[in-house]
Amino acid sequence: MRVVVSPQARADLDDIWRWNAKDKGVDHADSYLAYLSEQISSLDKKHASGKKIDSRNLRYLLVQRRAGGHGHIVIYSLISNEIIVFHVFHTAQNWQMELSDED
Repeated sequence: MRVVVSPQARADLDDIWRWNAKDKGVDHADSYLAYLSEQISSLDKKHASGKKIDSRNLRYLLVQRRAGGHGHIVIYSLISNEIIVFHVFHTAQNWQMELSDED
């Protein structure tokens, strides 16, 4: 199965990198973005482990480097034989509201 990262999700990842680079340095930002990208790529094998979001055909997966810390929420859907990643939200964001605003 192929994982496709939408333009919006790519923009989200760019924002995550910029925030981390400013707050924790470029090396940390590079490392964290590589980690997130690896987790997103692995959706081809673990897409079913994501939790369903309401009645929509969307799922989310919590990605954390360490338990109990902040992380990111990856929003995706299985469409045909592709996993489309629509957004990557920080766990502190009100991602449910952001998604409802898109309806």
